[in-house]
Amino acid sequence: MSNFGSGFTGSSSEQQETLVASIARNESANGPMPDALHGFFRTVKELTVVGYYTSETGGAKELRLMPLGDYRADVPYDEIGRAWS
Repeated sequence: MSNFGSGFTGSSSEQQETLVASIARNESANGPMPDALHGFFRTVKELTVVGYYTSETGGAKELRLMPLGDYRADVPYDEIGRAWS
């Protein structure tokens, strides 16, 4: 964060986005980032995306997944009628 003169949380959202984008491109003010740091960032990013899309918000609202209903193996014929016979 030496580029902006403050910590990550003290930076503006535009500065935070710039920093995260540069990390994703494997760039820093001092040249390419060490492999360990870039690998850590990729792992955290992957876990964040997986966590979001497996949450109710990510799955139901953004992906619009429709969860399967209950499986009822023993349904009385009178409830469903001839449509399923």
